[in-house]
Amino acid sequence: WPNKSIFPFYSLLMMAHIPTDVIFDETITRYGLDNYDVLILHQAEVLTQSVYNKILEFKKRGGIVIADKYLGADIPVDYRIKFNLNHRKKQLADLVLEGKGVTADEDRNLMTKYSKQLRHALGNKIKRYIDSPSTEVVFNVLENGPVRYVFMINDKRTYGGRFGQWKTMHTKGVEQTVEASLHYEGEKAPVIYDVRTHTIVSTMKEDGVYKFTRKLAPADGTILCVYPAPISKIKIDVPAIVERGTKASIHITVLDSEGKSYGTQPLHIRVTAVGDTNTPYTDFYATNNGKFKLNIIPALNDSTGIWRVKVTDLTSGLVSFKEFKVR
Repeated sequence: WPNKSIFPFYSLLMMAHIPTDVIFDETITRYGLDNYDVLILHQAEVLTQSVYNKILEFKKRGGIVIADKYLGADIPVDYRIKFNLNHRKKQLADLVLEGKGVTADEDRNLMTKYSKQLRHALGNKIKRYIDSPSTEVVFNVLENGPVRYVFMINDKRTYGGRFGQWKTMHTKGVEQTVEASLHYEGEKAPVIYDVRTHTIVSTMKEDGVYKFTRKLAPADGTILCVYPAPISKIKIDVPAIVERGTKASIHITVLDSEGKSYGTQPLHIRVTAVGDTNTPYTDFYATNNGKFKLNIIPALNDSTGIWRVKVTDLTSGLVSFKEFKVR
């Protein structure tokens, strides 16, 4: 299917931990290629004139072009892909039974070999913020200011009960312990939080990178938040007295050990009335640059007395409290 034609090669890039965007003719024509270091022309038999010109400009400024045998345009290529992914068309049960097909194990072995060839060809030309010797873990990185959010997904699989007899698909997740390395350029060592456990990940600096391991459950993963300094305080500001029927704001700031706020912190905010009863404002929220404002309006028939705010930072597990009076 044409809309899936790039999927096998995209899978190779994920296995090689090469951060990748899928871009189209219109993207290149409108925005150019200034934000990219490498351009992969996979099954790009025909190019428009405008895209061709943009690619030549990309080459002149030192961009790397990778292409397969289908490229028809006269473009200087830095690396010509020689491996063939057509074996994936033979992952069919009837062909496997006839001895003419490709099993899921054979496909995995071929894809692993091709991903290593790709890594070798690119060498140190690709900057990987996060990397691993395992080809069966998938990474994705988001950023907000100085904070990076690394999504780690366990892609290690084996034959399951449904398709195992045909050996055409791996559908059962397998637990694995992933060795990973973080390329962090800050002056101080980064502080890495595992959001799933709200704990700091232990690292060891080696050859200029920070190495660590994470144990990932079958078909599972985790999110790592990389900070320049540890989260040390949750500051809550709220008026001492709030009149029923009037609006008040609860200001929350998540601060690091240097008193700075940044990033997108997931929070659980529990606002309770007299008797420790939850109010409608109890929910999950997220900060913007480390700050969040929650507006509340105690109803005219709400109980008067001491209300309480409990804020839990779901990155570090840090908890803070504040009380105010409703009258």
